[in-house]
Amino acid sequence: FNGKGHYPSDGAAPAVTRKRVARLNPNGSLDTTFNPSIDGGTLPQVNALALQPNGKIVVGGRFATVQPGGTGAVVARNHLARFNADGTLDTAYNPNANALVSALLLQPDGKIVVGGNFARFAPNGATTATARSYIARLNTDGTLDSFDPGANGTPSVITVLSDGKVLLGGSFTYFTPNAGTVSTPRAYSARLNADGTVDTAW
Repeated sequence: FNGKGHYPSDGAAPAVTRKRVARLNPNGSLDTTFNPSIDGGTLPQVNALALQPNGKIVVGGRFATVQPGGTGAVVARNHLARFNADGTLDTAYNPNANALVSALLLQPDGKIVVGGNFARFAPNGATTATARSYIARLNTDGTLDSFDPGANGTPSVITVLSDGKVLLGGSFTYFTPNAGTVSTPRAYSARLNADGTVDTAW
């Protein structure tokens, strides 16, 4: 599963290669039709998955390429990719983060909160990158929305509350929302308002 293959425990069947993402049938057998094949970069890995209601799957981690089916064209995808339910690449979705993604959280409105070591995104072929430090929120088409908490460290756990506020846990110690000049200390856990500002009451 680390790129060398999937090995059944009883040794009865030959190894089947699956690079970093696989899907199992209800009985635990491998779904042989699903093979996003994620690779590329230094020590590629997958850290987070988000399953959308339409069956599409957003994958985040440290990688530079995907090769759906394992035999077709290699396609550049930096740290984030979205696959259709059959494992083929959603070619219209390309947030293009510049560094590792460690956490994903799907909101009820379809947007996705992303945590990681990144500092910027250049979505869907954009020629100019947009700054986002360690946390960002993606629209359903993979572009960035205005949510910009300005963390100084990586969120590893994210959850969204029913009122739209966002709870975070991670290695951060302060936030500077919306590229401002005033920072709010928050050591390792925080609650953000839906607009990305810090909930100072928490």
